[in-house]
Amino acid sequence: MDHPEPTLMAIYYFDSSAITKRYIVESGTNWVRDLHVSNSTEAIHTTAISRVEVASAITQRRRARGISGSAWERSMTRLSADFQHRYAVLAIEEEILDRAQLLVSTHPLRAYDAVQLATALFVKKELLGVSLSGLIFVSADNRLNEIAQIESLTVENPNNYPD
Repeated sequence: MDHPEPTLMAIYYFDSSAITKRYIVESGTNWVRDLHVSNSTEAIHTTAISRVEVASAITQRRRARGISGSAWERSMTRLSADFQHRYAVLAIEEEILDRAQLLVSTHPLRAYDAVQLATALFVKKELLGVSLSGLIFVSADNRLNEIAQIESLTVENPNNYPD
């Protein structure tokens, strides 16, 4: 299956399930990596908790012996560098927590998924406030993607682009 070209110069919000594909080879990894190469550092947004969630996913894979110790070290080093230089990382502000609380009251969401979605909705609101194009929410979680669409976000699932 041919991979569609990532949208150049779009603004993306990556949740941790999508970011993880940059560091662990699995379905959708090439699409995620291509998108990272195609876009500037300002184009990919995420929340600060993604760093911990992705580090946990990488470490869990190491513990399950799914990746070597040296691959784990490289991934963790790259993750730290990317969070310093590649991503537009948003702190979790009170407005985001308020929205996340509302989202868990409205939809069947896990707590951190609600924070991810609330942060993406915050980014979308900020973009619309300065007349920029919309936001593309990128997640490998089907349930979260369905809820993001209900909340009027454009969604991409890296798993739709198997390598």
